[in-house]
Amino acid sequence: MKRRGSIRYLISEGFRNLHVNRLMSVASVAVLVACLVMIGSAVLLFLNVDVAVEKVGQQNIIMVFV
Repeated sequence: MKRRGSIRYLISEGFRNLHVNRLMSVASVAVLVACLVMIGSAVLLFLNVDVAVEKVGQQNIIMVFV
C-alpha cells in the first residue's frame, strides 16, 4: 500500500486527476493562457507608449523670435 504523503503517490494522483477531469484541466490552462496574453499585451502597449512619449519629449524645440 502506498503512503499518502509520498511524492510518487502525489504525482500519480495528479496525473490520474488530470486524465479524469480533462475538461477542467483544459479550461484552467485556457484561462491561464488568456491571462498571460492580456498581461503581455498591456505591458507591450505600456512600453510602446512610453517610448513614443520619450521620442516626442526629445523633439521638443523652443524657438524665440526677437
